[in-house]
Amino acid sequence: MKLIIMKFNLLKDKTAIVTGASGGIGREIVKLLDQNGVYLVLSVIDEERLNEIGKKLSQEPVSSQEQ
Repeated sequence: MKLIIMKFNLLKDKTAIVTGASGGIGREIVKLLDQNGVYLVLSVIDEERLNEIGKKLSQEPVSSQEQ
């Protein structure tokens, strides 16, 4: 199996909202966008999982708010 790595230069320094960011497809989307310099707003149910994701991002997390 061959993976295709895509560069989203048009998205660099843009902001993306990712819901379901802590699992499966959402987590992979977060990784891909982060690698391409996209600012992220993440939505998850479990705050612990959000903190785990934040530690893996190349950018420093700004804040976490509970709704």
